[in-house]
Amino acid sequence: MSVDVETCSDLIEQMPVLTVLKRELARSVPETLLPGLGALSVLSLEGPLRPSVLAERLSVDVSVASRQAAHLASLGLVERLPDPGDRRSHQLRITADGRARLESVRGALAEKLAQRLDKWEQRDAETLVRLLSCLRRTAEGTTAAPPAAPVPTTGALVGSIAAQGERA
Repeated sequence: MSVDVETCSDLIEQMPVLTVLKRELARSVPETLLPGLGALSVLSLEGPLRPSVLAERLSVDVSVASRQAAHLASLGLVERLPDPGDRRSHQLRITADGRARLESVRGALAEKLAQRLDKWEQRDAETLVRLLSCLRRTAEGTTAAPPAAPVPTTGALVGSIAAQGERA
């Protein structure tokens, strides 16, 4: 089973809408938080990480991840902990304030996106989430055959809005 070139061409034509939507949603994120939103998300999901691992997860240079971590630490949203495996290094961990701020921003983004999708059927949005998840896994190099039937989702389609500031 493979996808033909014409379908891929059609998909390429549709991809810019994701960037436009992402930019629109990013405008609603507080400017001081935007550069580190992706880092907060990763730390929330994965727990304490070395800056180099965080940079890898964000697909940015270590210097970018380090600047973001320093900024988030200055806001009290991330803390630095000694790395138990290497005394010369440290790990980054999201704080309770960071988790609360992340959830607040995610909720606001989800509300804004829900307003934009107000004419959509729930099942269509769930299908989009499922297919974008498959596309993400494919892009990340993991196997991603879509299930035959739509899989209901429990979360909102928020995604990583922070990419606007991640590569800075």
